[in-house]
Amino acid sequence: MDDDAAGPLIGWSIGSGMSSGSGRPIEDLVEYPCVFRFKAIAKATSDLVDVLLARVAVVVGRPVEPEAWSARDSSGGRFVCLTLDLYVTSGQQVYDVYEALRGDERVTHLL
Repeated sequence: MDDDAAGPLIGWSIGSGMSSGSGRPIEDLVEYPCVFRFKAIAKATSDLVDVLLARVAVVVGRPVEPEAWSARDSSGGRFVCLTLDLYVTSGQQVYDVYEALRGDERVTHLL
């Protein structure tokens, strides 16, 4: 798996839209406003979910409601997959949420 401008991403990469290189910006691929699904895989710690939700709340300007997220532990318990279904108003807001998630050193992958 290659890293791109957004960091290590699995599957379809919005990172290609973040640079001036090839790829289409997310604004060309998604109609806003919309609910956008984010996934972060991170090393499990007791405060991980609270910290990531707080980071995202700063970006979106409101607390992340309980019905907008779920967390699932890996089978071995070493990792957590956090899924967020967030109402976003622009491609830049999507990029900013990914940047906030990526800013935590425990996050290993973004989807």
